[in-house]
Amino acid sequence: MNMTLAEIEKRFENIPRKRLVFTPTPFHKLENMSKDYGVDIYMKREDLSGPSTFGGNKTRKLEFILGQALENKVDYLITYGAYQSNACMQMTTFCNSCDIKPILFLGDTKNQGVPTNLTGNLLLSNILGAEINYVSKPEPTDSVDLNPLWLKVIDEANKKKEELESQGYKVEFVPVGCTHEYGWVAYTLLFKELLEQSSANGFEMDYIFHTNGSGGSLPAMIAAKLMTGSKVKIISINVRSWKEGNLITKKTCLDRVKYVFDRLDIPCPSDEEIYAEMNIDENYMHPGYGIPNPDAQKSIKEVARREGMFVDPTYSGRGFHGLMDYIKKGIVPAGSKVVFIHTGGSGSFFSDPKLVKDLY
Repeated sequence: MNMTLAEIEKRFENIPRKRLVFTPTPFHKLENMSKDYGVDIYMKREDLSGPSTFGGNKTRKLEFILGQALENKVDYLITYGAYQSNACMQMTTFCNSCDIKPILFLGDTKNQGVPTNLTGNLLLSNILGAEINYVSKPEPTDSVDLNPLWLKVIDEANKKKEELESQGYKVEFVPVGCTHEYGWVAYTLLFKELLEQSSANGFEMDYIFHTNGSGGSLPAMIAAKLMTGSKVKIISINVRSWKEGNLITKKTCLDRVKYVFDRLDIPCPSDEEIYAEMNIDENYMHPGYGIPNPDAQKSIKEVARREGMFVDPTYSGRGFHGLMDYIKKGIVPAGSKVVFIHTGGSGSFFSDPKLVKDLY
């Protein structure tokens, strides 16, 4: 399959979309670190995607989620996450721009209780005026379920949805990380931008590295790679496990890739071809999501001091550390052309002091 970029763009003409993202997002070379390591490292700046100062990888998806919500005349959007959820904050910015009321259900993953000192994304969500519901961890039970807190969060969110619908409001639920099916097509356009921007800079990409969590970005990039016949290798540095039995797995990603092809009305390749494009690396998750990793902190500090750029300790910094480790180990050969997708998350620098204590 070798579709042109213009042919892919045309497939989006009839898909509802609220254009709020500043595209194309910037694309530039990390000159100092490229010289340091003998690999040409480029940064795709999704952190500068807007519409607020705090952009990120959720914004492209939200254009389509909000576009469909506006077409459906939705009154409320409900989503959930942890107290410092970047996705919840970004959804709120889009809701405010579209005059749709945002409701957040935030799970207390660290047994903090209702916070009295608002920081980071939680502070931003409050400034933005979201309705915020704090959900405490349930009492221990004999249940074998691995996610009792999130089951409780989703249950309370669904009760709120039913309550509002009983009052005549139109309500939609947006899953964690803004991984709503309406938004899964969005990163097809990001991949298209990468091909255009690398070509304008006179090179073909050898690798794309990105941080991977709830799987809202990777499926469309895989789809776009297969549509265009690009030879670039996509490497996903996971911050959450995709092993069988978890909420998101490779099968989940497969289904989402198929959805993207179906949504764009393009014949889908075989399962084997799709699976072959999933390069999922779970070696950089230690010691857990949102818990500082000393090696990753070193990479975060290095890019700040060599390039004057910030990649956050919870998400994008982990992926960038994975890229640097691949380069240092020679897995990415000298002379390669590598693009890192900076997916935002800078609000976490101002959330928990424990996240940044090793950075200065």
